[in-house]
Amino acid sequence: MENKHIIIIGLGSIGQRHLRNIRKLYPESIITVVRRSLKNTVPCEDLADNIVNSIDRAIKISKPYACIIASPAPFHVQDALKFIEIGCPVLIEKPLSNQVSGVSDLIVQAMNNNTICMVAYVMRFLPTMDRIKEIINTKRYGEVITATISAGQYLPNWRPELDYRNTVSAQKKLGGGALLELSHEIDYMNYLFGMPSRVNAIVSSTNRLEIDVEDSVDCILEYASGHCLSLHLDFLQKMPTRFCEISFEQAHLRWEINKGHLYLENSNHEKYIEEVPLINNDTYISETEYFFECIAKSEKPSVGLKEGHDVLMLIEAMSISSNRKKSVELKMESDHQT
Repeated sequence: MENKHIIIIGLGSIGQRHLRNIRKLYPESIITVVRRSLKNTVPCEDLADNIVNSIDRAIKISKPYACIIASPAPFHVQDALKFIEIGCPVLIEKPLSNQVSGVSDLIVQAMNNNTICMVAYVMRFLPTMDRIKEIINTKRYGEVITATISAGQYLPNWRPELDYRNTVSAQKKLGGGALLELSHEIDYMNYLFGMPSRVNAIVSSTNRLEIDVEDSVDCILEYASGHCLSLHLDFLQKMPTRFCEISFEQAHLRWEINKGHLYLENSNHEKYIEEVPLINNDTYISETEYFFECIAKSEKPSVGLKEGHDVLMLIEAMSISSNRKKSVELKMESDHQT
């Protein structure tokens, strides 16, 4: 990708990962980083060819080939619009935004400009995900009876070198909270099972961490097919857990995501245990390569703005359900194509 201009917005932990990976994958590219605050230096910023403090300055350097948006979630829509308006493909870090409002306009603009847009839900690039999807779709073990998805990790341990209360994850104004920060689980839940028809949620701020966002979420989701799913997310567990468990008519499956184990027992009591890939930098590399393949082939990404919008719709429904202390029916908008 010689002389292709790639712009990265934001240089937090995920922005730094993108910078390192882009430089490794496409060493001849021209990389410009947009940092709105230039107060502190970042160890890997010397991998960039240019560091500027505004998107307009970055675009003026040369026509961008692609942009990776790794700014805080409340800025994603406004940042993405600047590139969509000039037809520049964008990879937007999850979540797509911190709210549903404004996303439909972004989708329409992307459709009108025929701009490739992808949302960075990296768990989609774990090969185990497609294996489980295939089991569900082919009904190899019959219909889904019930499922549980859970993710919990102690927030102060995420980045122990920082005061967690000052991180994006802990601040409502920057799009923090368990629902948005752990929305990988919501996205892959939608990928595996589709959108639910009804949700009943308890979204809690326990005050154990002295932060102004929710730190625990429990939700029961009903599906038109008749089964229910239990979702749990939290910032509180000092022993990290992350798993997906599915009961079929003729088998039980459990994917221990953090441990890299896949367990399956069928109705004949035959048991299978397999080591499967963990989430690591290779997963992020696969995500990045896929994004640039979509650009080269002018193909729509499998996880685009619609999928990001679906996640935000569910998050909004969960919050409403918790506030009203009642279940909420999902009323789906007409499908978008970007």
